[in-house]
Amino acid sequence: MEILAKYSDKGTIRRHNEDVVECLSHPKDNNIKLLVLCDGMGGKAKGEVAASICVEAITKWFNNKDTKTLNNNFITINLVKSLIKRINRKIIK
Repeated sequence: MEILAKYSDKGTIRRHNEDVVECLSHPKDNNIKLLVLCDGMGGKAKGEVAASICVEAITKWFNNKDTKTLNNNFITINLVKSLIKRINRKIIK
């Protein structure tokens, strides 16, 4: 049995939750999973937009990445770190 759940708290600054959470399964191998949580930027304007952009970019990257690469944790961790840095630079611009 497989159970995936997602939850995020709105925090103390906003009345609504600006975080975006996704539980992803790779389209070519359902056993490869990625859980993504993008924080809404701690009360800054348009945090929900930034979080959505980030999750969309990570989802697209994950769905298009080959399964052989994703099965190597060391490589995947480094690729995800690099991807997040690129997304962050794009959001800040």
